[in-house]
Formats: sequence, structure tokens, C-alpha cells
Amino acid sequence: LASNGPRGLSNHPDFGPPVFIGGDSSGGGSAMAALLKLQVAPDLFVGGSRRLAGGFFYSPWTNLKCNTPEYYSNAYAKISNPFLKDAGEAHVGDLMFNGHPSENAEAFQGNGLQYVGGNKSRLVDPIFSPFHTTAEILRGAPPMYFAVGAAESIEGDSTILAQKAAMSGVQAYLDIYNGMWHVFP
Repeated sequence: LASNGPRGLSNHPDFGPPVFIGGDSSGGGSAMAALLKLQVAPDLFVGGSRRLAGGFFYSPWTNLKCNTPEYYSNAYAKISNPFLKDAGEAHVGDLMFNGHPSENAEAFQGNGLQYVGGNKSRLVDPIFSPFHTTAEILRGAPPMYFAVGAAESIEGDSTILAQKAAMSGVQAYLDIYNGMWHVFP
């Protein structure tokens, strides 16, 4: 390096800065899908000479079936207490998706189907819908960081996927922020 400068390393697989991938919400799910695709087809990234250094995902939408319990248990609700004048109202759940849980579920599932071009089998595809990925695909993946609000509808997507990654030997970090809604960071 001292005699040839950076060009002397241009063919070295580790040359260059580390490359990370990340995103939030559906972009987080797409970033995770890209990371997983590179796990099964590493030649797609610089001819296989480089690997991702890691991934960061903020409130990623990874379960295109939209069927973890949090899609219902973290649904938005406005709670009123007529006996407590000004302090008698509270807002709980995911403020970003404030429809009725069944309406939200229908909208989420419709978006998922659009995302996969109407191909229902892709709703559980381990790449298109990373929530459904396998230990085989995850094994050897780069470190992953997840940040998710405890009150958001898709909190289960991050929690379960981070657990799957960790159980597959991936360095997985999960921060769950109490009282926070979808894509708060």
C-alpha cells in the first residue's frame, strides 16, 4: 500500500469502505430482501468479490402476510373516560395506522399482494417476505440492527425476524422503544 497507494489494492476483495444496506418501513423490508438475495446469490454484488458489512432496519415491513398478533394487539385506539374532563382521553397503539384492525389488515395484505405483483406464493417467499426466511439463508449473514416501536402494528415482524437471525448465528441487535409507533426514529 505504501509503494502502490490505494490502486495497489483495487483487485483485493476487501478494498473500499464497508457497505451497509438499510431502510425503514417497506424500504426496510426491501433492504432486508436485498440482503437475503445477496446471501443466496453473492455474485450479484461486485461479482461476488465483496460482501455487505451489515444491515440496519427501522420498523421494517418483512411479513407480507401481515399476520403476526401485533397487527391486531397494537392497533390504534382512542380511549375516553367521561369522568375525567380534560385528562379523560388517551391514544394507544400505532398512531400511523389508525383504522379499525380489520380495515388495516385488509389494507396491509392488499399492499403485500401489490408488492409481489399479485403472486400469492411470494407472500411467504423467504426472499420477498423476509419474515419467512430460513436459517439456511440467514446463516453467515452480516450483522443486523432492528429498531421498532413497541406500539406499532408490525412490531412482531422485527422481533421474530431478529430472533430467527440470532438463532441462525447472525449478530442481531433489536431495540424496542416503548410507546413508539411505526417509523418513529
